[in-house]
Amino acid sequence: MTAANVQPSRPGGLVLVPGQKPVEVQVVAMHLLVTYPDPMVAPLALRPREPWCANGIIRRYGPVRTLLVRFVGVSGLRNDGYAVNQAIVNEALVVAPQLAEPGSPGILPDFPKWWDRDQAAPHFEDELRQAQRLNSFTDRLGKYRDSYY
Repeated sequence: MTAANVQPSRPGGLVLVPGQKPVEVQVVAMHLLVTYPDPMVAPLALRPREPWCANGIIRRYGPVRTLLVRFVGVSGLRNDGYAVNQAIVNEALVVAPQLAEPGSPGILPDFPKWWDRDQAAPHFEDELRQAQRLNSFTDRLGKYRDSYY
């Protein structure tokens, strides 16, 4: 992970109890670039233009190569009785995206990026060669189990 962008702190309001006035806090937005260097252990995500809803059609997933993640940090919570002064909070999305398309509401532009077949092929071939050198099926299975945990 690398910090792609950290915006300057600015005043903001945080609703702690629905129906009450927001409390004053300092807000910092951070973008982190997460890179998965190996497609064998990268998380799977829906490919671009695949529907998010469950509708019975087959959807395409792929291993994620890079992902830009946005976090919002708030500070000044001790003033309102919290034991800690800083926290990471969820952002409320006004409209949830219906399609997994870059630039849709809630998805940062141009992300995620997936491993394509040509980029991933050498990694898969190398993993298969290594697995073939192991003596037992249990050892081969353990190799991949250990990669994910």
